[in-house]
Amino acid sequence: MEPTRSADELAAAFVDDVDRHGCGLIKIGVGPDRLTEDERDALRAAAVAHHATGAPIAVHLEQGAAADLVLAALDADEVDPRSIVLGHLGRNPHVEQILEAARSGAWVCLDTPSPGHPMDPARLARVLELLIDDGRLPALLLGADTTTATSRARPEEYGPAALLTTVAPQLARALGAEAVSTITRDNPARAWAFEPGDSTPEQKISPRLSATG
Repeated sequence: MEPTRSADELAAAFVDDVDRHGCGLIKIGVGPDRLTEDERDALRAAAVAHHATGAPIAVHLEQGAAADLVLAALDADEVDPRSIVLGHLGRNPHVEQILEAARSGAWVCLDTPSPGHPMDPARLARVLELLIDDGRLPALLLGADTTTATSRARPEEYGPAALLTTVAPQLARALGAEAVSTITRDNPARAWAFEPGDSTPEQKISPRLSATG
């Protein structure tokens, strides 16, 4: 399927969402094996919009894979890894690939269990422990990637409520309360913080598109 928008059109839409509609992040997604043409366009558009607005870029990594390809593409457009949030990395069965992604300096978001993506809670603790031992505590985030009716019907097990009331206490026993507080409170505050600009979307995006087009 051909992309319905060019990279420039998508970048303009991202900037408009941030500037006019108050969006706090730029969200894109990629598949697990390679970057398709439309995914490369989306990455380029996200980079342009990030430079125009300052908003962080959140990336859906299918199966937690392809972080290296995403990071390389965004690095080519001079995006600071500290402005990139890599989502769903915990679904990658290869822990070394998770560690490599974390060592890039990007934010690492691991999901808590959900009906669509069941996970042994002990594995989540082990992966977090490995990342902390590798010095990555300041870049760790937790997600609750589920919005299904099944999950909403069981808030004590799944979703944002369970992350704070069930998962976090379990992790605190394994990792320590201070580390879990850092992951659930301090890190999100830093990961999603940015200073919006005061020029119009057109003024901000046009020079960047000219330079990268």
